[in-house]
Amino acid sequence: MSYFLIFFTKAIENTLSTLRIIVIAYGRKQIGALLQFIIAITWILCTGTLIKDIDNPIKIICFASGCYIGSLLGSILEEKFYKK
Repeated sequence: MSYFLIFFTKAIENTLSTLRIIVIAYGRKQIGALLQFIIAITWILCTGTLIKDIDNPIKIICFASGCYIGSLLGSILEEKFYKK
């Protein structure tokens, strides 16, 4: 269960971080601040779960995989929301 929590919270965190940067670049500071609040909560959940058993390589791979998927999803969403 903790593997899924680490993966999904990290993916959500990275996705929202990507969107936050884009939102702020478009001048929407309030939405950016709200996204940062959500990002902080997901970071605490993810990192806290990982640190409890930091010697577990599968948890580290789940963390890194969540980073990868989150960055990819953030880029895809950015293209859909802000087509030029």
